[in-house]
Amino acid sequence: MNSVMSNEKYLNRLVSKILTSTNVSTNTVLPINGNGKELFTVANLLHFGDYRLNINNPISIIPSDKKLESLIGLKVIATNEGEEEAEIVFDNGYKLLVDMRDEVYYDPEAMYLSGPDNFWVVWN
Repeated sequence: MNSVMSNEKYLNRLVSKILTSTNVSTNTVLPINGNGKELFTVANLLHFGDYRLNINNPISIIPSDKKLESLIGLKVIATNEGEEEAEIVFDNGYKLLVDMRDEVYYDPEAMYLSGPDNFWVVWN
């Protein structure tokens, strides 16, 4: 799973942003040609002011006893985008990890980030 062909680390746009809210979205994906099964998907939506991060791949939070809601109000201080994992680090040391390995990919995209001025990037 590779992001668009660029050296820019797009998650860096979240550095210094505060996570203002989270919610869960559900979708039903249907094959265009009508062959095959429909797929029910669940996405985690994270709002950082003008930016919205939709994550369809599995996530984990460090410390492991925390929930996504535990991150609301925290400021992003660092990000990292790797082939197998994307990481968002918050000012209290908590981390949000997104599993980017091919074997966990099941949706039209692993995650996407949208923002001001029609900014949009997809990891798939």
